[in-house]
Amino acid sequence: HVLEIYNSPEYRKLREATVSRLSVSPCDKCTFM
Repeated sequence: HVLEIYNSPEYRKLREATVSRLSVSPCDKCTFM
């Protein structure tokens, strides 16, 4: 399931690190849907 992968601890760490770098971008809001 996509959400299981999306919320997996390893992927979540990577996603949060990516969000921190892209925090200026409007797309940062999309990742928290």
